Amino acid sequence: MTYEHGYSAGGDSGNSPLQDYAKFAAPQARRSVIEALQIFQESGGRTPTFGTYSTWPLAEYVEGKLQEGVLNSADWPLTQGMDEMLARLPKEPANGAQVPALLGPGQVALGLGASGTRLEGPGSWISYNLLVPRTGTYAISLTSTEGGRLRACVNGVDVLQAATGQPHSLPPQFLTQGLHNLRLVSTGGTFSVGEVTVAQAGALEGRPQLALADGDGRATASWTAVPGASGYLLGYGTRPGGPYTLMPVGSAREHALEGLANGTIYHAVVFAEKDGLLSLPSPEKSVKPVAEGGVTELAVWDFQGLQGTEPSIEPTLASSRATVSPLVRGAGFLPPRSNFHFFANGAGAEAADNTYGKTLEEAVAGNDYFEFTVTPAPGRRLGLQQLKVYAFFQNAAAGKNQVGLTYHVEGGSPAPAPAAVGSAAGGPAPFTFDLAGIPALQDLAVPVVLRIHLFGNGPYEFCGLGGHSQGPDIELTGTSARP
Repeated sequence: MTYEHGYSAGGDSGNSPLQDYAKFAAPQARRSVIEALQIFQESGGRTPTFGTYSTWPLAEYVEGKLQEGVLNSADWPLTQGMDEMLARLPKEPANGAQVPALLGPGQVALGLGASGTRLEGPGSWISYNLLVPRTGTYAISLTSTEGGRLRACVNGVDVLQAATGQPHSLPPQFLTQGLHNLRLVSTGGTFSVGEVTVAQAGALEGRPQLALADGDGRATASWTAVPGASGYLLGYGTRPGGPYTLMPVGSAREHALEGLANGTIYHAVVFAEKDGLLSLPSPEKSVKPVAEGGVTELAVWDFQGLQGTEPSIEPTLASSRATVSPLVRGAGFLPPRSNFHFFANGAGAEAADNTYGKTLEEAVAGNDYFEFTVTPAPGRRLGLQQLKVYAFFQNAAAGKNQVGLTYHVEGGSPAPAPAAVGSAAGGPAPFTFDLAGIPALQDLAVPVVLRIHLFGNGPYEFCGLGGHSQGPDIELTGTSARP
């Protein structure tokens, strides 16, 4: 429910005629109250309330001028907006993770005194919004590191209190269709929450594995079979983590999504179904339809939700017109060994020998890099256009730190790319490499290795990629065509 919401101009009393007009009679008042109610509904609100004070003007506006008379509120734009929204079916809530699901750091909705999923002492907490598409009984379980005590609340009700460091299963929860909340609170100590599982009780334990192939205004989804499944539901939408549009596809294991917008990223999962119960979804995959020969993202990494110490990182989005390997560190870089909070939502690195190259040549010699490999799909040729990366450095300063790129086309020799456009200063900074003018990276029919070198750090300092909260942390664009 809501106490007060919506459009207002002026206080509860003593309004000027201009304020009264803007609040009640201006045409914008109708649109504003409609938008406020839409936000309320999409955030999970179900019962809007409307109230007023005795300060509503006891007069009417005629042709924009205040006239003496009796207020006919049904003719006012403010009230018309309320009436219009109340005549519609409410929008489904959209601010959460659709379940069944495996919830990681990227699905944390709110928190206090926490860094990612790390609870920093008593009173700190994180919460997840759960979008339940089907009423039923749900099994919720989680893992955590040692070092504290945990309290779990579902919809504000305590359901578990226990020491951390071991798997925990909450009592079965009967959840109705709609928005629900899971909050995890530290009642003592500092610890990290691992993966949180929200499953339908009694559902199949197997999970399908999904693959997406992009096309012109379409995408093709295919998935592995789950023993015992009577059918599958394909979920897709434009928001990572959902909510998804759920589409029953029967026992088929392939489905074409038609009428998609080229240039828009779609995210998809697939569920196995039996007796009306849904399994945990496949890991989410993303796809971006594109016209044949058009410039598109061949590979994208978004590090949101990562700890920064992962040894390898799969791309968030990869075109089916190429195969893209995980991002890994060179021998000169190690995953961070300390100061972990600096690397959240990124891919951190510390020099293996605690020293860094001062130039690109020294970074190449010291194997100080992150790398990935791009291979054209069978029967296709690639043309690389641009690589954009976000990088961060400890004690960053313009002229001190820099990012370089080398490439190695199969059958050729490693070579440096032209210098990036970008400068390290302060937090994560973008560096852009123009690849369109490199002949060796056009009309590619063989794999190419791209190495991102970070250099200029002082001894014992750290660096990394990502940490950029708005949009991709690494983005490789290019073209793909059939010869």
